[in-house]
Amino acid sequence: MPEYLFDTTVLVDNFRGKDVVVPFVQPILDGTTTVWFSVITEAELWAGIKSSYEQVRYEALLSMMKRIPVTKTIARVAGELYNKYRHQGLSLPDALIAATARVYKKTLLTRNTKHFEPLRDEISCEFYS
Repeated sequence: MPEYLFDTTVLVDNFRGKDVVVPFVQPILDGTTTVWFSVITEAELWAGIKSSYEQVRYEALLSMMKRIPVTKTIARVAGELYNKYRHQGLSLPDALIAATARVYKKTLLTRNTKHFEPLRDEISCEFYS
């Protein structure tokens, strides 16, 4: 299995009970793999939390994963990606997540083909549906 950086969609789909992400999340719960996430994903999750129950569930899973902060290098790579791909629908938060995958040499796991498909030549991506 590649070293994954989870996009926000993976975590949201997990908490919505979508079976398609189970093969990616279960190894984390079993302690057999390490997965990373960007602090931008954390911000996106917290922007959508509607209850303390959701917060506790997200915190529990995130505590089993590795958090990657935005660094100067990530910020600059994100700016370059955003400048190049914004006209194809890339948002600045998604550019920051993509830049994190690129700088840390992780495979971005996402369902978001609309924003990340154009970046296939820039970063390693794996899409699920």
